[in-house]
Amino acid sequence: MSLPKKVLAFDIGIRNLAWCLMEHSETSWQIHGWNNYDLLAGESSQDAKNREKHVCHQCGKKAKYQSGGKMTCVKHCPPDRPALHDLSGALLTKIPTCKVLEKMLKPPPKKKTRAGYLSQMEQAFSLPIQVPKTTKAKSEDIAGLHDSIQKFVDEHKSLFQTATHIFLENQPAYKNPTMKSVQILLFATLRERLFPAIPFVGFIHAGNKVKGATGYADRKKGSELRIREFLEKDDICEKERWKNVLSGNQKKSDLCDAMCMCIDRLNAT
Repeated sequence: MSLPKKVLAFDIGIRNLAWCLMEHSETSWQIHGWNNYDLLAGESSQDAKNREKHVCHQCGKKAKYQSGGKMTCVKHCPPDRPALHDLSGALLTKIPTCKVLEKMLKPPPKKKTRAGYLSQMEQAFSLPIQVPKTTKAKSEDIAGLHDSIQKFVDEHKSLFQTATHIFLENQPAYKNPTMKSVQILLFATLRERLFPAIPFVGFIHAGNKVKGATGYADRKKGSELRIREFLEKDDICEKERWKNVLSGNQKKSDLCDAMCMCIDRLNAT
């Protein structure tokens, strides 16, 4: 194996698949990408969490309605699509039954199904937010996870192809078989999607991310402390940007684990 020059590292997860792409020269550290990805939501983990919090896209306050793919509070619903209300003008916080919707719609839709009613209703109103629950079965749907991993790698392909070396956190097969499956699917997808210029792809034991720390909780705390100190260094390019990325992310420990792997590999050269 040649010496790592530009390292891409992954901390394995389903709701928080953390990754970091870094390189180190004689004069500086350059971070090319650093984020958490939610495989079930198909977007960054923080964006998914913000959606779950139902934050208004304009004022940041709690959102109860959505229109045109954006979440909004009552005040900031579009003028042409006010918050859903009944015939008396009272606001509705839940989407009513088809029987009630039929009375509200004039003329009624051609397809008298719930989907048909809602399709016509969203043309005139901002509808109450409905969030489907994430079930355990969905998180263990290996085929679905594979599709999500392929989508994730395809979205970042041009960036990931610039790495000289890729490292994945090694998962225990018997202790956490689902995460082991995610690890192997990610390994295979990276090699498939980055063909023909495939970087070296290897594994890193979880205990090697923070030297001296024993146990899962200690490692998580140790990696976060280490990265906070690292980002204070003078030779970090755009360090304020990356400090903001860390402070603005709810799941900091996984982000820090991924960066620790990059630093250790690059320091070993």
